[in-house]
Amino acid sequence: MAAVRPTSPPVRAVAVRVGSLLALVAALVLLPGFTDSDALKAVIPLFCVLLYLQLAPLIWPPRADIFSPVAFNGLMGSLATTATLATFLTANDVEIGALIRGLAPSEAQALAEKVLWASILGLSCFYVGYYARFGIPTKSWFPNVARLEWNPGRLRLLSGLALIIFIVAYGAFQSRLGVSLSDLTQLGAGKAVWRDDPRLSWILRGVQFCFLPVLFYITWGASRRGKAPLIASALLLVVASALVARMGQRGMFMYVFLCVLVLVHYLRVRIPVAVFAGLLFSAIVLSNLLYEVRTQVRTGDATLRTRASNPVAALVSHESERQRFSANALILREFPDHHPYLLGESWLGMLAAPIPRWVWPAKVEHFAWRDTRIVDKLGGGPIPASFLGTLYANFSWIGIILGMLVWGAVQRGMYEWLLEHPSDKSTVLLYTVLLIFFGPTLLQLSSTMQYVIPIWLGLRFIGTRRPPGAERTPVLAPTPAPG
Repeated sequence: MAAVRPTSPPVRAVAVRVGSLLALVAALVLLPGFTDSDALKAVIPLFCVLLYLQLAPLIWPPRADIFSPVAFNGLMGSLATTATLATFLTANDVEIGALIRGLAPSEAQALAEKVLWASILGLSCFYVGYYARFGIPTKSWFPNVARLEWNPGRLRLLSGLALIIFIVAYGAFQSRLGVSLSDLTQLGAGKAVWRDDPRLSWILRGVQFCFLPVLFYITWGASRRGKAPLIASALLLVVASALVARMGQRGMFMYVFLCVLVLVHYLRVRIPVAVFAGLLFSAIVLSNLLYEVRTQVRTGDATLRTRASNPVAALVSHESERQRFSANALILREFPDHHPYLLGESWLGMLAAPIPRWVWPAKVEHFAWRDTRIVDKLGGGPIPASFLGTLYANFSWIGIILGMLVWGAVQRGMYEWLLEHPSDKSTVLLYTVLLIFFGPTLLQLSSTMQYVIPIWLGLRFIGTRRPPGAERTPVLAPTPAPG
């Protein structure tokens, strides 16, 4: 019998790995030369290491799946890291941000290093939880929706119900806004309609129901031959997004567009990493422009072409609005020196999450330290705390270690659950909304109730189980996670 030749990584994969290591070394050597700030020179290596770790799931696997939890979260995190580094390099100093001012250079350096070490530690623990095999059994936590045959009549009925809810909610919004339906410039006034009065939060919830049938029909179109159903669904998404954007909310429709990319990736055609990264950058530019329209604050030439030609400025503008690094820095600075650790108090607000604010307007006052208010309570403003920051505020460094470890294990189980039926449209649809909306923070819990639970209930309503073996051949089978 002839000996079996051992398999080896493709030449291209090896070249990418070697090239990435050379790029890391070059960044460590060259980037400090772009600044004369000693503090900035000290933190640049940590930025480079964090950025490399975030991109590692896309670099090292021979056939990485960009929408696996580990690769997707890494890429999204790398954008935030790059934006913060660009902000520091542009300022030629370690400027933590608007939330913390008046720090001496040595204090700013020490605080930035603390945030970066916390990020590296958290990401490393997430990888341990994800790549270790103890996370695989958690796939049983996710519902079995495979082999469901969709009933067209029930899908139309479900879509009609969602449309009625949308029309009622949007009609209430439009009557309070008081401008033409075709006016897309009054984004600030649109947000003020529902943001200033918690009793009107039902409007925001109801309007988002328009995206549910869109996601169902895009899933249906992407899983069938021909382009007409998919194109028609995409046009419906554009119209719905334009209407929702008038409410001053950018995230709602952008996340749904992100869902569409995931659906197309698994049910129609693989999306290359470079294409996805370009689309993400375009979304950042568009987000910056919509923010300026909403706040009526101009930070430069408000044309898409001009912004796209200056990616550094776009990233700096995005980070200056989001203040993600600054929020983490504020939390790591205040706990426990000025505030005792919360010891789980920030998650108590999740108990009241199912109760709508229009039913209980004052519920936010009963959970002062929920994760959406931690930064605000510390004097930083209405910026939600990240999961990493929330873990530290509650349980210090051990919270980051255990919390990120467990979350990595759960994410591995979710991906293994997808791999059992990688081309099944119901499984792919539910995995998509889980990937984008599901998470251990209050905002993510809110999004889970808005999208994940209705999608799951909708699948149970429109689907009947078909016998095993009736699945079609997958267009793209995701690459199993190593370990």
